[in-house]
Amino acid sequence: MMMYGTTQENPDNLKDFMYLYVTMIKHLVGSNIITSKRQRNKKKERETIYELNIKKIKEYVELDKISNEFLTNYDEEILKELGIEKPKKSKKDSYDIDDLLDI
Repeated sequence: MMMYGTTQENPDNLKDFMYLYVTMIKHLVGSNIITSKRQRNKKKERETIYELNIKKIKEYVELDKISNEFLTNYDEEILKELGIEKPKKSKKDSYDIDDLLDI
């Protein structure tokens, strides 16, 4: 089954799961959001290290502010980790249905 740019079967172990998960994220948001590098561990086995590109994530959030001024549906904890403050809606930014219906 083709899903998120891969035809891989269900993962059997953590390594396969990580590969599938990273592939899915790269397919959804682009390949520059996660960097990966291969290295050998102490047992001389090859392993892949994945890292989030925090700078790119911050850029994407700032770009999204253009169309999503109040960062609706963003988790405040994650924004705090990124050093971005979620704008608060003021009374004048919200509309009451009665105000909209007054013609």
